[in-house]
Amino acid sequence: MCTTTLQAQNKSVFNTQYIDQLIENDSLEKAENELHIQTQYYTNNKQYDSLSNLVYYHGRIALLKGDNDFFHKSKTALEKLKSLTNNPDDIYNAYADMSTLTVDNGMYQESYDFNKLGFEQAEKSSTDRLNKMAKRAYGLSSTSYFMRKFDLVKKHGLEAFKINQSNPKATATNVYSACNIVGLMMQNENKLDSALYYYNKGFDALKNTKGSLNERYYYPAVLAGNMAIIYMNQGKFSKSLKIQENAIRNYKIYIDSSAKSSNMSNVKYNYLAIINDMGSNYVKLGQVERALNLFEYNYKKAKAYFPDNSIQQIIFINQFAQGKWVAHDGEEALRLINESYKKFKNISEDYAGYMTYAMGTKANILENMDSIAAAYDAYQLSDALFETVSPGSYSHDRLTKLRESALFYSRNGYEKEANIATNKVLEVVNKTATQEDLETIKANNLMAEVQFNLKNYNAAISWSEKSLALLEKNKALKSTDSAYWQTLKAMPLLYKSKATYKRIDTTNVKAVSDIYNTLKNSIDILNTSSSKYISNVDKSEHLSKMKPVLNFTMQISLKLYEMTKDSLYLEQLISMHESTLYSRIRSKLSIRENIQFKDVPQDILEKENTLKNTLKRLRNDINLDENSIQQFINTNNEWLIFLDDLKKKYPKYYNMRYKTIKQSLGNIQNNIPKNTTVIRYLYINSNLYAFIATEKSTALYKLNSENLEAQIQLASNNITEKDSSKKALHQLYKQLWEPFETKITTKNIIIIPDGALFNLSFECLTFKEINSFKELETNSLLSKYSISYNYSLLLVDNKKTVDYQNDFIAFAPEFNDKMKTDYKIAITDSIAIDKTYLKLIPQPFSVDLAKEFSQLFNGTSFINEKASKQIFKNEANEHKIIHIGTHAESNNITPELSRLIFAKNDDNEDNSLYTYEIYNENLNSNLAILTACETGKPTFQAGEGMISLAHAFNYAGSESILTSLWKIDEQSSAKIIELFYNNIKNGLPKDKALQQAKLDYIAQAEGRTVTPQYWAGLVLIGDVSPIALQTDSNTIFYWLFAMLGLVLLIVLVRKLKTKNKN
Repeated sequence: MCTTTLQAQNKSVFNTQYIDQLIENDSLEKAENELHIQTQYYTNNKQYDSLSNLVYYHGRIALLKGDNDFFHKSKTALEKLKSLTNNPDDIYNAYADMSTLTVDNGMYQESYDFNKLGFEQAEKSSTDRLNKMAKRAYGLSSTSYFMRKFDLVKKHGLEAFKINQSNPKATATNVYSACNIVGLMMQNENKLDSALYYYNKGFDALKNTKGSLNERYYYPAVLAGNMAIIYMNQGKFSKSLKIQENAIRNYKIYIDSSAKSSNMSNVKYNYLAIINDMGSNYVKLGQVERALNLFEYNYKKAKAYFPDNSIQQIIFINQFAQGKWVAHDGEEALRLINESYKKFKNISEDYAGYMTYAMGTKANILENMDSIAAAYDAYQLSDALFETVSPGSYSHDRLTKLRESALFYSRNGYEKEANIATNKVLEVVNKTATQEDLETIKANNLMAEVQFNLKNYNAAISWSEKSLALLEKNKALKSTDSAYWQTLKAMPLLYKSKATYKRIDTTNVKAVSDIYNTLKNSIDILNTSSSKYISNVDKSEHLSKMKPVLNFTMQISLKLYEMTKDSLYLEQLISMHESTLYSRIRSKLSIRENIQFKDVPQDILEKENTLKNTLKRLRNDINLDENSIQQFINTNNEWLIFLDDLKKKYPKYYNMRYKTIKQSLGNIQNNIPKNTTVIRYLYINSNLYAFIATEKSTALYKLNSENLEAQIQLASNNITEKDSSKKALHQLYKQLWEPFETKITTKNIIIIPDGALFNLSFECLTFKEINSFKELETNSLLSKYSISYNYSLLLVDNKKTVDYQNDFIAFAPEFNDKMKTDYKIAITDSIAIDKTYLKLIPQPFSVDLAKEFSQLFNGTSFINEKASKQIFKNEANEHKIIHIGTHAESNNITPELSRLIFAKNDDNEDNSLYTYEIYNENLNSNLAILTACETGKPTFQAGEGMISLAHAFNYAGSESILTSLWKIDEQSSAKIIELFYNNIKNGLPKDKALQQAKLDYIAQAEGRTVTPQYWAGLVLIGDVSPIALQTDSNTIFYWLFAMLGLVLLIVLVRKLKTKNKN
């Protein structure tokens, strides 16, 4: 026996490494035997400090052997130790280990109690007293967090922080732990500046440490992840992303260096969680594709890191599903949610909270797919899961989903379920809110909308009037931001108006006019407050209020115009329709923290944001005192003065951001060029109309929009000589052109599409069914009209163009294999790689075109690596033609992220010029040409990317752009642009030059290259005037004449010399 004891002593006395090694090797019997040997040895030798370190192992080994009595095994060892010694340091060690054993096994109250006992012993300690106290104070805080006792979390966390502050020898780990948990509490309380203060304190403690891998890599990564979330929620996306990149780098180093860490599962989860946060950052920035790459990375990594049916896998599968839903890939999102739910059914219902939101999303997707019965089941399951998590409790998330389900039930005829859901929302809100509270008003509005959907119009009016009455009573109307509170009237006024319209005689002009006037007042209120919103959330919420009000008001305006033929109503209708377009553009520009605008000083933009943020903060302050009210009034007055100053000094910027969109029909007509017809297509309440305008007349036509999108899809599927495609082109002509063709007397046409019509090239529409696409040369709108496009009636203009000194500049990165290989070599981080760049199709024909016309027009070209974003920004300005022979990506989900892609030479180089950046560029030109578009046909919010790109180029100084509606063949595109340039050189107007280029292309094309897919996507947007190039035919003639004169002079001189010699 003595020999065995001596062997154990030689192996592991004074430490527990040998026991840990046996446990790791799954030798539990040997580990238990070793534990008894060491316990006996330390007891016999009265080495109670070492004995105290063994208390934990009695419970841990018993637990690993499946003994449910593991806790009492350690507790018995603890009591034995206490009977042998009263040394505070020895007892402290045992309590500390007991707190770890219990917290690791979900025994949070017991862990809290042991931490408290440990703290008491630490106070008596004579060695490292303050560090021991700080550790136990943090233990009290962290176990309180697990028990959701947040008051205690903060109390003990601050206690640990103060102990560390008083201790010059505080360990970096102690300081980090206290700062992190107090920072989290401040973050939860929305005290973001305080949270950042504590996180930075934690960083300072870890900054110069040479301690463990935890202190050098893991802890800084955790702090960085928390800080990044704050910056993300503040809209500081660039700063947030930079911090996240550093955190991810630290996580990777830690994971690669600590393969056997007992905490590795948590580390890997946190690593993927911060990548998730980075993906959320990109979603908020609108870079959905980049976000999806990160979510997919996590989806795959989670399957490698964690067991098959684990909550970690479920979390990251659901996040990937959310990303797919944001990207409008409903089928894939649904598949992923079903995958996660299948895994969920194999684990404890304790994790039901992780499936509630996913089920709600599933319901949204199924309703969108028109699978109403399945969506009903998903909503029911979502609420059942909420009930499993917290029976009878209604959190913010549950109420949000309940509101969604109530509207779903009401839209789809589930009257009983709709009433149950809305009554529950009202019941919960009434228990927690006062009658004048905003939540009560929102609940009443929900009741009004649900009752309207259920066709209970009297009830809808009653609930709307309750909201309006509460708003009138609200004291906020008489103080601070009355305009903001007035905007809350928009929704109850809308549903009151819609319900009233259902009850009145709709042929009664007076009754309909009363509704119109009420709605018009709502729009005026909403317009007044729109300039004060700065964040994307606020802008989106404001637009969500504006859109239904505008849509219904347009419907009423149209009704009144049809009854009275009063042009005032048509004018209002057109103005409202155009304003929705500008509202969307304006709202998207507001989410960019670093957006700049040319000719507007940075200090002006900073002052603008500061005033908006101050107004937002004061508006959201529910405990306004007299000083705050006065501050709001002063700031609001300062804002109005600022806007007035902006209007005078920077009118172009003011008009683009803030001017109310309104213009009379007379002004619109005055701006139409001579011999031109403008055709503005517009959807009103799902019905399609065409507004036809010339210099002298206007008319409105209702069109047949039945199966329109299906016909457009058929017409677009024309890569081969399919009969269905040809039939669709004629059918679209009958629906979209024939109803008013006899009224068109001009050859020049400006088309302004709407909705799905942005996916259509109108030139391809045929007067009759054709047998071959070759017939488009003589039997299509292209053969009869010179067609250009625009995106708003307000941009149609007949002003004279600017004459620039320089003719031509071209940029053409070929995206060849060498460029991509060089880029891949430069990349050091697989997460950061730009997969889109590597997939770009090479463009040799674009390079040839740029070289050829640079010579012909005496211009400059930048090819391959030289065609960088920075060179473009420096050189493109002040040319008659800016030729951009690169890929352009039109983003219809997030239009301001439509982009031009330039050469990329290293991993740090930003090679994308986004739409929102173009506003700060000088691109003054008669024409900007974008010869390729790498996106396929848009499927969501059609045309949004093209609209934003055209708007940005217009603001930056380009009078017109030539771009493509869809991905177009590079060779055919280059050929058409070549023909177009030759026509421009000969002095043709831009629209006529493009028309003739396409007709010549069709005449020359053979085989499938004659199909519209190869050529019809190229469109001209904006001004159509000719471009006065220095190399036009007259200039060439003069040059030839001069050269001929020079030759004759030389001949004459030679003859005279010969004569003199003779």
